[in-house]
Amino acid sequence: MSWSFSVIATKESADAALNTAAESEIDNIMRSDSGAEMLAQAEQATYAAVRLIKSGCLGDGPFRISLSGHANPGHQPRDGWADDAISISIAAQRGSGG
Repeated sequence: MSWSFSVIATKESADAALNTAAESEIDNIMRSDSGAEMLAQAEQATYAAVRLIKSGCLGDGPFRISLSGHANPGHQPRDGWADDAISISIAAQRGSGG
């Protein structure tokens, strides 16, 4: 099913901030019948976001980082439900704290 979390972080704090946000969602994620699939998505989205930020391709930040996704059991299509998806949004927050 669906999951999401957002943080504002610097290049240096993004990894820790995203992992803390993900950990706060684990109970909700694991209540779902697709908890393992959702957790895998959240972990990989966090990894990808941190890699993008640390690459410098988005500047020095700070950044507003929003991760979300949807996972069905076994990553298989499910009638009446959305297909699996992951969204990663990273925006520089000029003049904002992080």
